[in-house]
Amino acid sequence: MVARLAEAGDLRDPAWRAAAAAVPRHQFIPRRAWVHDGEGYVLAELPEDEWLAAAYDPERTIVTQVDDRVDARPGDRGTVPTSSATMPSIVLAMLDALRVLDGQRVLEIGTGSGYSTALLAERLGDDQVVSVEVDPAVAAAAGEALTAAGYKPRLVTGDGAAGWPAGAPYDRVIATCAITAVPYSWVQQTRPGGLILAPLAGALVDWGLVCLEVGEDGTAAGRLLPEGVMFMRLRGHRDPDGAAAAPDLAGVQPEPALLDPHELVESNLRLWLAGLPIPGVVAGAEDLADGTTRWWLRDPATGSAACLDTPAMTVRQAGPRRLWDLVADTYRWWLKEGRPGPWTFGVTVTPGRQWVWHESGRAWQLPPG
Repeated sequence: MVARLAEAGDLRDPAWRAAAAAVPRHQFIPRRAWVHDGEGYVLAELPEDEWLAAAYDPERTIVTQVDDRVDARPGDRGTVPTSSATMPSIVLAMLDALRVLDGQRVLEIGTGSGYSTALLAERLGDDQVVSVEVDPAVAAAAGEALTAAGYKPRLVTGDGAAGWPAGAPYDRVIATCAITAVPYSWVQQTRPGGLILAPLAGALVDWGLVCLEVGEDGTAAGRLLPEGVMFMRLRGHRDPDGAAAAPDLAGVQPEPALLDPHELVESNLRLWLAGLPIPGVVAGAEDLADGTTRWWLRDPATGSAACLDTPAMTVRQAGPRRLWDLVADTYRWWLKEGRPGPWTFGVTVTPGRQWVWHESGRAWQLPPG
């Protein structure tokens, strides 16, 4: 695995290469994993050869929990992945982007399998690493794996949004879960000059990856990295229960849509930026019995909603915000600007508010952290 990552250019830092060579990843991968069969996830007992191959495949993410279940048995089915062992190529790329230095102290949000925690402990030493995991069962399994592999970092079971003040200040904070906004507690617990690396969720796709530098004045700012990542959300940043259902707008007059959604799904960047004006909105799509597709948006905060039908290219919109028009307007702006890359966007966090900005001057408000 290490050789493959090095050949692909994903292990440029010799210190991380040494850590990856030292940490036995299979000890952090359970024999039981959730496998997608085309209709959903099923819990399977992996044969030893398949388990070892999966453990050392640098491009494979292994789903270890679905629907927050802790009592599943082989053959059980589920729908939504809620914990996983992220593919090593992404784990090590994020650790490299963290720009950690020897002797620095790191707070990890989301222990997960414990593999990235072990890499940090191998590189920096047990006493320099604090990792927070919200799910007690996931935390317990990670703790057992870390102990078996010979690592003893500080493990905390709790809400990662709160960080861990008792161990502050930290030089680096890294989140292995997507966030809709940066919890301000992370800024407060990071030294001035320290970095916060976190996947930034969006209304249409959870894809952005931002690296913030904390200032002396209690603010933090930084740009998106060129390559985004897709992570499960921080538990407290998930969509509200019951929101993931198409709105009923049958009584609303349809009108021509200003944007074909197929243009957006061509790339995660397009989806992510098009969702900037509608934070907190829940999105979905469903294939209808007549062979058409309905794309929908629902804003739990304002009651606004939109349904767009393809190939008819008509949209129904209701409520105080015309959600699809906002999406279309942002996408057209991006085209007019020459399709700027993610590195031209950034995030600023202050005690009172935070926002995404583009270097042209345009900005979009984020929810409170």
